[in-house]
Amino acid sequence: GPELFEDLAALLQLVKRRVGRTSEGADVASKQLRASMEDLDQAVRSLRKEFDETDELLRGCLQEELDPTDPMRFELPQEFQKAKAAFENTKMLLESAKAEYKQVQTHFVADKMPSEQFFLLW
Repeated sequence: GPELFEDLAALLQLVKRRVGRTSEGADVASKQLRASMEDLDQAVRSLRKEFDETDELLRGCLQEELDPTDPMRFELPQEFQKAKAAFENTKMLLESAKAEYKQVQTHFVADKMPSEQFFLLW
């Protein structure tokens, strides 16, 4: 039903399509993937590592003997907690998307196909 088209809309946004002409005048269609599941997974892992390193650095700075009235002592930990919650939400969304993608792969008997190739089928 309509859910299929809504679900496909998100997938279709990941693929950039172009129609052009060759030097001989023939029409040519090309597709380029903007991001794959593997790319997204790698990006989230990289961001997590960077976040953890920065969080550790922040904790170290806050333990130093700084001015107790410095707004950094109050604002940054709260902002980091908000960022951590947003990051965890993003991570959960990615894990959910990966699980749903796995179901789609199984449905189309494409379990071994990388997402980059699978997305370009559409």
